This record gives sequence, C-alpha cells and structure tokens, in this order.
Amino acid sequence: GAVLAFAPAATQFGIWVLRNDANVAATDPLTGLLNRRGLYILIDDMLRRRSEADRHVVVAVIDLDRFKRINDAFGHAVGDQVLVRSAERLQGVVGDGALVARVGGEEFVVVDVIESTEVRRVAEGLRTAFTGPGDQTRVTASVGVTTMPVAKFGAAGDPAQLLDELIGQADEAMFAAKREGGDKV
Repeated sequence: GAVLAFAPAATQFGIWVLRNDANVAATDPLTGLLNRRGLYILIDDMLRRRSEADRHVVVAVIDLDRFKRINDAFGHAVGDQVLVRSAERLQGVVGDGALVARVGGEEFVVVDVIESTEVRRVAEGLRTAFTGPGDQTRVTASVGVTTMPVAKFGAAGDPAQLLDELIGQADEAMFAAKREGGDKV
C-alpha cells in the first residue's frame, strides 16, 4: 500500500527531473539563452505559432567584434559579464516570439518572423544593442542576415536542415561585415 501511495509523487518528481534536464540541455549555462540544440528544438514551434504567409523568417548571426581583446585586457570574468550583458540586451531588442541563442563563444543567432520591410531596421537594432552609456567595456558587433518567406520555409521540408542553411548564409554575411571593419550589418 505504501508503494502505491508514493507512486504518483515519484512519477511527478521523475517528470520534473526530465523536464529540468531537457531545459538545461537546451540552454547556455552562462547567459540563460538557448544553445544551438535549443534553437533547433524550438524552431518548429515558433513557425507554427507565427505562420503568417506575408512574413519572412529572418536569421541573424551576430559576432562580437574583437572579443578576445576584452578577455586579454580585462580578464575572462569581465568577458563573461560582457556576454551576459550582451545576451540581456539582445533579448531586449527582439520581439517576444523571437528565438535568441548563444551558439559559440561570442556568437549569437536570432531567428524571428517579421515583415520583410522591417528586416533592415531589426538588423540595425541588433547591431546597436551591445553598447550602452556607462559601459566599462565598449562592445560592437558584426551582423549577418538572411531571410526567407515563411510559406517557402514551411514547404521546404526538414526545418532543421533549412535552418542550418540559413545560418550558414547569415554566417557568411557576418564574416563579410567583419572584413569591412566590423560594427556593420
């Protein structure tokens, strides 16, 4: 009888542990943003919720410019603070439904669904989000952006594979911005 009495509680605890493990596996421990795995897990859900045909999936790859200099000059603890601050600022400038992930040391990916006429404004907002008044360490970012109509994205098959391709295109654009001196879209 005692086993049956504790079974529901044990089951609920097991479910909580599994959910917690899944959340930990999908988020970056430093910034609390999604990680690459979390981004791929949530892309389907985001597109189902925001599938307006006249909108575009926008993928932005953002890399902090000369981040190694910050670590070298101020130490890794300050570098970590800059990454946390950058994550908070990115979340502050994107829409509620956007996915924001830290996918590398100082590299972020933002995926959102917006009107095609808003792409440039959103990209510039991402670029300028990193510097604020009173920052001890000034940070700039290079941003690469690519877009695709939501309808085409949904009809293209495997969302993870397509997201990979879009991230690759945005990554190339980001490196072009870096070659031009950084702090560009």
